[in-house]
Amino acid sequence: MGRTETTTTLWMIEDLEPWPNEPEVGQVCDPAIQWITPHMMDLPGELVRTSAARVEELETGNGVERRAHLGHGFSTMLPSGLDVTGDTTLTGCLLWDRYLWTSYRTQPAGRAPVTGRRPVIQRAVGTPIEYAGWYSVGYQGPRTVHRDGPIPDGYSVVAYALAVTLQRQA
Repeated sequence: MGRTETTTTLWMIEDLEPWPNEPEVGQVCDPAIQWITPHMMDLPGELVRTSAARVEELETGNGVERRAHLGHGFSTMLPSGLDVTGDTTLTGCLLWDRYLWTSYRTQPAGRAPVTGRRPVIQRAVGTPIEYAGWYSVGYQGPRTVHRDGPIPDGYSVVAYALAVTLQRQA
C-alpha cells in the first residue's frame, strides 16, 4: 500500500525579540506555539484561518491548561481566554514564542516547516520626548502584510508572519 502525504497550511506570528529573528524559510518551528484570535491581537484579515481542533483540558501545577490538536500530529496551547473543550473550530492563527514554557507546563507537539515569511507593518508615528532627537513611537491604523520591496516610509515592522505547513505521512 502506498503512502499519501496530507498537509495543512496556517499562518503563524513570530515573536519579536531584540536580536536577529528565526526561523527563516526552510527552517522548522519546534512546538513553542499557542493559538491567538483576532480579539487578542490586531491580526491582518489575510492571516486569520478557521481550523478544526480537538481541545483537551489538562490539570497541571499551574491549574487547568488547554491543548488543541490540529491534526497531522500537531498541537498548540490555548490561552486562558479561550475556554473551549472537545471538538471545536478555532479562528485566528498560531503564535510562535521561544519562551512559551514560562507560561505553560504542558508541551505542545509537532513541527512546522516554514514555507514563507512576510513582514507585518503598521504606520509608525514618532512623538518627541524630553531628549533632543529622541522619539516615542506609537502605531496607527491597520496592520498589513507587506508583500514586496522596501518598507514604505512612515511604516515599521511590528511582527513577522510565517506560512507554516503541518505535515504527516499517512
